Amino acid sequence: MDARFLQWSEEALLEAIGEKVDDDTLGMFPIPKTKAALREKAIKWYDDNRAILQKTICPNEKVRQYLELPEVDLLFHAICEALTVLTLGVPLGGLVSAYIIKRGIYTLCP
Repeated sequence: MDARFLQWSEEALLEAIGEKVDDDTLGMFPIPKTKAALREKAIKWYDDNRAILQKTICPNEKVRQYLELPEVDLLFHAICEALTVLTLGVPLGGLVSAYIIKRGIYTLCP
């Protein structure tokens, strides 16, 4: 996983996530790929998958072990590893991991 995602802004991460997530609602009228639309699509995906992400990430022993360490890279890789069971794909797993860290893991795992 690419820890350089940690240097991206939340907006850039959301736009990249929006590009990567599947969109089953394209049909005859695809959603325009503006930055705002991509961010909205990513937020919807995150909200729709929040419970699954919580069940997968929050109880993970390695994630819990690295929560308080100053080395954010370790937490990033632990989250990426936890997400591999969800088969999100490599780019999406890294992007989602970085977004969770940027947003604050305690917003996902209180």
